[in-house]
Amino acid sequence: IKFAYYNQDSKGIGDQIRYLKNDINGNIWIGTNDARISMYNYKTGRFIYNPVINRYIRSFVTALDIDSKNQLWVGTMEGLIYYDINEDKSQFLTQIEGLNGRDISALYVDTKDRVWVGINNKGLNVIEGKSFRKIEFDGMVTPKCMIEDKDGNILIGTLAKGILVCDGNTIIKSITENDGLLSNLITQLNIDNKNNVFVGTSRGLNKIDKEGNIHVFTEKTGFTGIEAKENATYKDKDGNLWFGTVKGVTKYQPKLDVVSEFEPITHISRLRVNNEEREMIPNQKFGYLENTFIFDYNSICLNNPDAVQYQIMLEPADKEWRPITERTEETYSSLAPAEYTFKVKARNSAGIWNSEPITYSFTIKPPFYKTWWFILSTVILGFLVIISYIKVREKNLVREKKILEEKVEERTAEVVQKSLELEKKNKDITDSIRYAKRIQTAVLPPDITFKDTFIFFRPKDIVSGDFYWLETIGNKEMIAAVDCTGHGVPGAFLSILGHSMLTKIVREYEILKPAEILDQLDIEIINALHQKNVKGERIVNDGMDLALICYNKDTQILEFAGAYNPLIRVRNGELEEFKGDRFPIGMTSVHNSKKFTNCEMKVEKGDSFYIFSDGYADQFGGDEGRKFRKKNMKDLLVNIQDKSMKEQGEELEKFILDWMKDHDQIDDMVFIGRRF
Repeated sequence: IKFAYYNQDSKGIGDQIRYLKNDINGNIWIGTNDARISMYNYKTGRFIYNPVINRYIRSFVTALDIDSKNQLWVGTMEGLIYYDINEDKSQFLTQIEGLNGRDISALYVDTKDRVWVGINNKGLNVIEGKSFRKIEFDGMVTPKCMIEDKDGNILIGTLAKGILVCDGNTIIKSITENDGLLSNLITQLNIDNKNNVFVGTSRGLNKIDKEGNIHVFTEKTGFTGIEAKENATYKDKDGNLWFGTVKGVTKYQPKLDVVSEFEPITHISRLRVNNEEREMIPNQKFGYLENTFIFDYNSICLNNPDAVQYQIMLEPADKEWRPITERTEETYSSLAPAEYTFKVKARNSAGIWNSEPITYSFTIKPPFYKTWWFILSTVILGFLVIISYIKVREKNLVREKKILEEKVEERTAEVVQKSLELEKKNKDITDSIRYAKRIQTAVLPPDITFKDTFIFFRPKDIVSGDFYWLETIGNKEMIAAVDCTGHGVPGAFLSILGHSMLTKIVREYEILKPAEILDQLDIEIINALHQKNVKGERIVNDGMDLALICYNKDTQILEFAGAYNPLIRVRNGELEEFKGDRFPIGMTSVHNSKKFTNCEMKVEKGDSFYIFSDGYADQFGGDEGRKFRKKNMKDLLVNIQDKSMKEQGEELEKFILDWMKDHDQIDDMVFIGRRF
């Protein structure tokens, strides 16, 4: 055999050669660690430095491959170089063109001329023509080597995640140490003529046969190099596979590989309970304090004992088989009383598992207080105690019942007598209140004398603390909606007083301006209810909130004054609120000299005016049991402007009753509307 030695000094190609690839013309392309690409021309026998490619290379070459169109692909730490050998044209590709990243870790051209580009920690891109496509992975993946099987799937060896199998679009399978690989760091991939996949790792060589069994080759089975070097594998014309390792090259001859079809011989060799040696008697029973078990197991594999792997399970403590392991001992601590079966199965270097696991069954007995007979005895005893207690209790209850009946008869007679008295008093009180209602109703205007006017009046109790007041003096029409302190009987007394005082002020005193009417009413209430102390100062007591309007039929001027309560006007669909003064009639010691404000406005045809007490807006109801609120009341008024005033009154009543549903009415309500 003749060897020719070429290096940087003699031929200018660099000393640290990483990749060699043949092109269609038979030339050899050489990638080196010192950032250069060279070509060896077979015809001239010369090495040629290629400046068209090397102008892009600033770090060492990380991958190299040539497709069927004689196009060279070069991976570097800075990006991917595409070079058309026939046309002597090149292009530098990075993320701008569609790659996931710049640091190329692997290159592979498949039978369809698709270029698979592995990128450090960024996964994989596929280049088809001029399009770039990303293969999706879970987490960060660094491809190190790739190969295509006879089914057209691409097998991807990774830095730390074993082998990923891609159908061309998505990852359909993964093979890792848990499945039997020696390591998840894959450095080589090759396929023999029978479609068996050979996997070079940092710990030896695996073979994945057509049935999916994973065989193991290490130093003891002839693979002396152990650590396989990156992409240093080759299949020759005779079907032999060559693998480069840290201890030279290893040749694999498939025809000499005789696969054993025998299952491994597996044993459970030793049992310790609470760290004490115990004989393995089938279906043995242990006390509840004997709850720590140590199992030793092994399997025989003559050609490669180190390649044996195991899976174990303890039913029912383990729900499924535990991960594959090389351990031959397992400890289970603090086991609860139950029936258990320990199972173990082994896999030999040929990837063959035991068809049936080896088992050992045992029982941990519960303590006496958890046994069925103790529990049953306790239940029976408890039942007898309960029955005895019930019988004794029944006798005592019969005796107590007789004594109680005698007392009940005595007390019943007393209660009946008191009930009759209370019923009579209640009837007298109710009759008095109903009579008071008749008086209050008689005081209120019996009819609505003004055109296009509605009055919605709904007391909380039989009598009301709210009232309305209508009066006509000459050419002036007056309306008031009044809310007195409290409701029920106290409010009713104050409402009758207020009604009579309003009538007295306009008829006897001939005061017709709303603000002056309220000023005088404030004085009358204070005097009538004696709301001043001996020094003449006002003290907190009873009073009323109200809104009062006065319409002059001759001038079409409407005047308004309010004690807390406002006036609402709706004109051409637009709502406007005129607020009253922020103090009530009577009932305060803050404002020693109150003066109500008079508001005047010109009435236009179609204007609608509304005055009301706060009982309508404050009513609770709806699905969430909340207040109706003043804003919602305003929206309702705007929405019913197309109806007549009578219909508006009916709509307001219907709406608030629907809103209340099952909620109690919390306050008296009065609502007055008039349209001009």
